[in-house]
Amino acid sequence: MALIALLGGTAGGSALAVGAPCAAVALNWLFVRNMIVHAPDFIRVVERYFLVLLAVAGLWFASTGNLIVTTYVVPGLCMLALAFNAVLLIAFRGPFVTGYAKYLIYEVLLGLVPLALLAAGLITWPPLAIAAGAAAAALLAILLLVGRKQLAAEARKLFSLR
Repeated sequence: MALIALLGGTAGGSALAVGAPCAAVALNWLFVRNMIVHAPDFIRVVERYFLVLLAVAGLWFASTGNLIVTTYVVPGLCMLALAFNAVLLIAFRGPFVTGYAKYLIYEVLLGLVPLALLAAGLITWPPLAIAAGAAAAALLAILLLVGRKQLAAEARKLFSLR
């Protein structure tokens, strides 16, 4: 926060332009600290954190209309979450699918959001959105290859499919 304040003050930023990022850093620190201290399952916390970050990015875009959010932030967060899940899926296979199926489903679906933003004309540089969509398709393929049975069983429980 001191670095943000120093750089913002040096660049002649307004109090709002300096205060908003400082508040965001403080809130993020409190959120992460609370998750680490009080969460019994670190991986579940990280999965939820990706969802929270995407929700914050959505609120950021809704409040500002800034296309940087849709062009870089949302696809970047999606790719980071998809890569994280792909590594865990390859490392832990079936047990990971059983314990975290709903997060895997959420991440695959959210990985397609940048393609929807591209179709809506809200992205100025398409390669990142296309890469996020491809990463979502790759995670789905890995998921179906590695843990199809576990995913089907968890989807039945999650969505009460009979």
